[in-house]
Amino acid sequence: MDTSAMLQLNEQQQAAAQAHRSAAVISSAGTGKTAMLTQRYLNHVLGGLSPLQVVAVTFTEAAAHELRGRVRAALRHSPLTTPAALAELELSPIGTIHSLCARICREHPEEAEVPASFQILDQAAAAIFAAEQREGLLASLPHDLFLGEAGIPLGQAERILPHLLEAPHLTAEALAVMAQPWNELREAWEEAAATLRTAARARLCNDEWHHSAALLRGLTCSDASDALYPQWQTIVAQLEAIERAADPGEAVAALAEARLSGGGKAANWSAPPAEVRAACKFLRDAAEKARKDGLIDLRIGPDDEQLYAKVATLRSIFERASATMAGIKRRAGVLDFADLELGALRALEHEGVREWYRQRWQVLLLDEAQDINRTQAVILERLATLAPDNLVCAVGDEKQAIYGFRGADVEEFRRFRDEVVVGRLGGQVIDLDQTYRQ
Repeated sequence: MDTSAMLQLNEQQQAAAQAHRSAAVISSAGTGKTAMLTQRYLNHVLGGLSPLQVVAVTFTEAAAHELRGRVRAALRHSPLTTPAALAELELSPIGTIHSLCARICREHPEEAEVPASFQILDQAAAAIFAAEQREGLLASLPHDLFLGEAGIPLGQAERILPHLLEAPHLTAEALAVMAQPWNELREAWEEAAATLRTAARARLCNDEWHHSAALLRGLTCSDASDALYPQWQTIVAQLEAIERAADPGEAVAALAEARLSGGGKAANWSAPPAEVRAACKFLRDAAEKARKDGLIDLRIGPDDEQLYAKVATLRSIFERASATMAGIKRRAGVLDFADLELGALRALEHEGVREWYRQRWQVLLLDEAQDINRTQAVILERLATLAPDNLVCAVGDEKQAIYGFRGADVEEFRRFRDEVVVGRLGGQVIDLDQTYRQ
């Protein structure tokens, strides 16, 4: 049922809010994605589904609270709303990915391989808990792991241990990949690095980039002695290298430091200085972001080979420490966010669990999809494809992907959009580009 008249939506938002097919919605900041998600939720419920059948995943608890509040207010004003729908809304699965994982773990603890009763450690509490156990974990490891050419010095082991245990599932996968012979691994890494460099350059040199670059390339200067002239020539040369050179890393680093400074005369130039400086700043900021990302200059070097020589030791440290930490958490009855994700993933490997949710959940709404990590993406994919007629709406914006330091990977959003929503569910991609922010 189309209830788009209930909320004031523009044409793009109305198209994304339709509940009869899956959609991947590209939503820039200020384009009204929350209003669209609210309307889509309403369309599902007023179209006959129970709120208990609609899963909505948000990035924060505050966002979940806002979405539930908006839906509640709209339902109360609709003559089609039943008392049962309002009651079920309060119990409906609207929350963060970790609250969803916790729900799965609590409903299926045996399959998730977690305690039947547990407390959840948020990121701060988990960091404190891990720090308190670190000395004991290191002391429990055999001393020979820290000695010899294949050993990892104790100080270094102490520094890397938190990173190994931060996402144990992904660490185990990475170490398994590194078990193959070095020549084969290096070849695979080189190929992967080349793919990542190409993708990074494509993201850097987007339409906005080409627009600003064209402005700088199209400039003319009537006086070659102008103070800005050599700086401008250098920047244009860097642009050419970034767009065409086989190895653009050095040019990216140089452009990230580029400045148009000095006393150039406006009368000498074919475009207003303010416009030129704005274009230069955009290109410089984009290059700085690409440099920090590191992918555009990714290379396999001696450090990687030295790391490979210590893989067996690294694996032993990880396996022993993670097993010890798991036992400590089990006895304490606590799980951190990574444990919840892994538990939900394990549970969803069981056909009985998948059938349980296949009967209960019909719709998945996903907000801030650009901030999911690999494990979360697999969980969401399994939920999204429980049944052939499941409906999914994934909302994200690659430009707002800022949580890479937490393990988020915008490539997972792209894959989920292209392979799951569009490829497997036959959904469409809809752009929300009409902003309401000043």
